[in-house]
Amino acid sequence: MIPLHRRLGWLAQTYPDCPAISDAAGTVGFAQAAALAGRMAAALQRAGLVAGDRFVVLTANRRESLLATVAASATGTVCTQLNTRLAPAELAEILADAAPRLALADAEGVVKLLECRRDGFAAPVVGLDGAATGVVAFEAWLAQAADLPAPDRDAQMAEPLFQLYTSGTTGRPSGIVLSQGAWVAQTEQFRLTQPYGPGDGVLVVTPLFHIAATITGFAGLLSGAHIVLPPRFDAAQTLDTFISGAVAGTMMVPAMIDLIVDEAEQRGLTSVQGVRRICYGASPISEGLLRRALDMFGCDFIQGYGLTETAGVTTMLMPEDHRKALAGRPELLRSAGRSVAGGQLRIAREDGSEAELGELGEIQIRGPHLFSGYFNNAERTSRAWTPDGWFRSGDAGTCDAEGYVYILDRIKDLIITGGENVFPQEVERVLARHPAVAEASVFGVADARWGESVAAALVLKRGAVFDEAEMRAFAEARLARFKLPRHYRVLEALPRNATGKVLRKSLSDMLRHSAVT
Repeated sequence: MIPLHRRLGWLAQTYPDCPAISDAAGTVGFAQAAALAGRMAAALQRAGLVAGDRFVVLTANRRESLLATVAASATGTVCTQLNTRLAPAELAEILADAAPRLALADAEGVVKLLECRRDGFAAPVVGLDGAATGVVAFEAWLAQAADLPAPDRDAQMAEPLFQLYTSGTTGRPSGIVLSQGAWVAQTEQFRLTQPYGPGDGVLVVTPLFHIAATITGFAGLLSGAHIVLPPRFDAAQTLDTFISGAVAGTMMVPAMIDLIVDEAEQRGLTSVQGVRRICYGASPISEGLLRRALDMFGCDFIQGYGLTETAGVTTMLMPEDHRKALAGRPELLRSAGRSVAGGQLRIAREDGSEAELGELGEIQIRGPHLFSGYFNNAERTSRAWTPDGWFRSGDAGTCDAEGYVYILDRIKDLIITGGENVFPQEVERVLARHPAVAEASVFGVADARWGESVAAALVLKRGAVFDEAEMRAFAEARLARFKLPRHYRVLEALPRNATGKVLRKSLSDMLRHSAVT
């Protein structure tokens, strides 16, 4: 169990000149990356931070945001990545909870953090893009510690290392604390399924304030791979990167894959070589999109399911599983795969007993990659674990005899109509197959007779026209009667929070306060 900063130090000795990270500022090798992480660690110590202190990072993807966690490993401090899409008022709430001793931010992040001064945020701010009023420039901050050696402490595996905040859709945001040991375990679990090495490029296009992006970046970097960090996702740029052969693999959501395939088809391409492996998550992939992507890229596909609380992935649907799905077992595409190495998973009933194979229940998880708890929230931490030590994911699902896990939905999103349980994702999958529908979100609304009734918000494809009678007939042919949406609402876009999750409560409120379609 080797801590992060010593892993990077070994790579710097072994592959000093191999490319380690490329971002908008250029490319650095492993020796340069380790040296920068060491300078950042020394500067944290010069700034007075000690083990257990939090510092925050608010920036688009770049080398400093990735290496900040290595600096935290070397100093015992806790790197807290902030969502760049949050408004200053939302950030202020998180900052009040995390109580950071320091902040690192790019130009846009600096503006937001300075606005947070009005809400009591008082920590020093280091500007990664230069100085500003009340802000010290990053290079000047590093120079203040030029006389200090790079810290190299003996990190303990139980020590907190990394902190991310939940989106706060059901209350105030909670800081999810991940230890050094959880981080190391997840890195190894990831590397077993996605082996990269020196010379392999790994493209990270999702933001580093998401756990999936961060673990993809670290698992690749600590394998000796070359991490490619564009500041944001762009389908055309990503396709160009694939065509160039600069990356062996990447991680993205299915919607991104769809956009890249569309871009390739618009260019008249029928085959794009270069990328070997695409890992995707956040939602299952449709059989139609998988076939289009396989025809275009001819590479391996891996699905990962997990939560921030599991330090990333906890199950994986491997390339062989995808091939089985296309060869006659399409139901596997609805699966999230099987447990990662060292992880355990069970399906539990409401009374806590273990469910039978195929029986619906809560997905519960155990393993070395689990989080330590919610920062400053002992009550929520206590509720998250069963008495016998399993983490309660809040996701409802089933497990079959081969160990494949099938996720139905978040338990809290369950719709109970006339005593029957309806999981929104099940209905959404059907509606999304309609040729006019680009996106669908299903939610419950109060109903005097049934308790709740099913409602659907639809975003239509460009040029499509909504025909309610035809839509109802389409759904009736594919769903049990109690699952059928009684209300439809057509929107230009679905309301989402800063992390991209659809706000079902907002949809319910919108429908309640307007004429029902």
